[in-house]
Amino acid sequence: MLSQYTKIRMIIAIIVCLFLIGVFLFVRRDKTVRVATFDECIKAGYAVIDSFPKRCLDNESIVHIEDVGNMVEMQNEIQINAPERNTVITANLVILGKARKDWFVDGKISGSLVDTEGIVLGQFVAEAEKGNINKTLREFSGKMIWRLRDTDALKGSIVLKKGKVTGTGSEIRMPVFLRLQMEFRFSMNLDSFRTSSSIFARNF
Repeated sequence: MLSQYTKIRMIIAIIVCLFLIGVFLFVRRDKTVRVATFDECIKAGYAVIDSFPKRCLDNESIVHIEDVGNMVEMQNEIQINAPERNTVITANLVILGKARKDWFVDGKISGSLVDTEGIVLGQFVAEAEKGNINKTLREFSGKMIWRLRDTDALKGSIVLKKGKVTGTGSEIRMPVFLRLQMEFRFSMNLDSFRTSSSIFARNF
């Protein structure tokens, strides 16, 4: 006959095996879950094509395209080089880029940071760098301080406006993340685990 100690060890081994099988099945299911957006495709771990904009290919061969605002349409007019698009920005924000001369008013471009609700989180003025006046795209830089507590939004946009022009083509919008997106794929209920353990202990 098996001793009580051996029985307990066997039960623990069975529980561990069942847990590992459950984790494997969960991860496998998660890998084959349908995704609807580029961000979801990235989180699911599918292949990413490093293009502009980036593309993500899911398990159903559907291509999800990265949201880059209107950066593609405006790339011959103005470009934002820092921060990078769709990255988490810091509170002390430095904006670097280059733009055509008609984007500047007295050597300056006005800009702002807005969340997905359109709330302005901060404003800044980017100034043209000296010594590159004859270039097609003139380099600029600006700084801004903003507060994360002013919004609950996950994402936002850096907006730069063109001189005194309004309407179509009068601004560039680059999407950024305002905060990290925390995601927990599974969790263990320790109370339930302790309850199950105590039941097994009483029975053996």
